[in-house]
Amino acid sequence: FPVTIKKPLIAIDLDSFKVLWFESQSEASRQLGVVLPHINNVVKGRKNKTHGYWFCYVDENTVEKTREKFGDDIASKVEKLIGES
Repeated sequence: FPVTIKKPLIAIDLDSFKVLWFESQSEASRQLGVVLPHINNVVKGRKNKTHGYWFCYVDENTVEKTREKFGDDIASKVEKLIGES
């Protein structure tokens, strides 16, 4: 049985480009209705996205990873969200 790491992560809604904050993968799973292994595949880089979301753990590389994938506008939203948390 997989052990859930309680590590904050962000999700980006690929339709609206809204940035969401979750305290853990299980919280994201519950709130977004996405099964845990799918979220895990995205944070581990095995998949690009799942159920219309992109997921990334919050760490020192989060803003840069977001900028590479989505550009400055989304990266600055992520930066602001991380700063508030």
